[in-house]
Amino acid sequence: MEPRLMTVHEAAEYCRLTPSGFTAWVKDGRMPGPIAGTKRYDKLAIDRALNKLSGIDNSDEDGSAYDAWKRAS
Repeated sequence: MEPRLMTVHEAAEYCRLTPSGFTAWVKDGRMPGPIAGTKRYDKLAIDRALNKLSGIDNSDEDGSAYDAWKRAS
């Protein structure tokens, strides 16, 4: 089983960035910061941020893609 929480080094490696590059992306808002009260980054939150950066984010501003689908049904 792959862990969902990652250290800054693991998160940077996952994104193919250096730790300082990943930290810069967190500071400028491209990547989410660590979970409150921890030094761990959530893989799912990173995936969502990457989807948004890549332009493949399917959610709208009013909720998740699932919520949009439900409203359209």
